[in-house]
Amino acid sequence: MNELFEKKSFPLYKFGDAVYLPKISTADWVSYICERFDSTGKSVSKELAEKVCTAVDNHSSYVQQLAWLLWIHTEQFATEQDFVEAYQDLIDQNSPLFEKQTENLSAYQMNFLRALVDGVHREFTSAEILQKYQLGSSANVSIIKRALIKKELIETENNQVLLADPVMKLWLKQVLTIN
Repeated sequence: MNELFEKKSFPLYKFGDAVYLPKISTADWVSYICERFDSTGKSVSKELAEKVCTAVDNHSSYVQQLAWLLWIHTEQFATEQDFVEAYQDLIDQNSPLFEKQTENLSAYQMNFLRALVDGVHREFTSAEILQKYQLGSSANVSIIKRALIKKELIETENNQVLLADPVMKLWLKQVLTIN
């Protein structure tokens, strides 16, 4: 998306200033979620509302989607079981997108994603990581990273590589443990 404004060959190059907004804070989300539940005659604890936020790393669209799914599962007072069901619904609803995004990835690229899901965020070129995740050579790691960044599946932040989509991470954890 940024390419539209940052590359000279694109028509909107330097069209305006890019404004990067921070994520909405957990405290603000918790207040909002609790108020919205209350306004419909249902209720959710602050702890469960916070769990909604942390489960999806405060990504606005996912917080809203998961909170809505929790609301749907709630009869009167949201329970942990309602959350578990909503959480799985969130993953299931997004699975077709994630399947499409990963179906043409190479084995190396999938192995790289597996490393991320396992908590590896740097030092991909160490002999141990190269071997454990079958990433090929250290030069291959650079190629893999560039390709996954271009596909917007990963991003770099503070010298760490992260999955760009927190729900995809949840989905990958489920899919990769099955295989």
